[in-house]
Amino acid sequence: MTRTIVARVALLVMGIVVWGYGVRAGDTQLRLIGIGLLAASLILRFFKRRPPAGNDDDDVTG
Repeated sequence: MTRTIVARVALLVMGIVVWGYGVRAGDTQLRLIGIGLLAASLILRFFKRRPPAGNDDDDVTG
């Protein structure tokens, strides 16, 4: 698993736990924090992989 996937899953799990606790406790701030963590997890979905360092295939030098 890549770092991005690990980060997405961690944010997803934390978001669900915090949001669920906020709903259970009736705390609006915790619900919003949980929703923010879930949104961050979804935003990470759109990050693209970088090519490995030292991969200069596009360099035309001769």
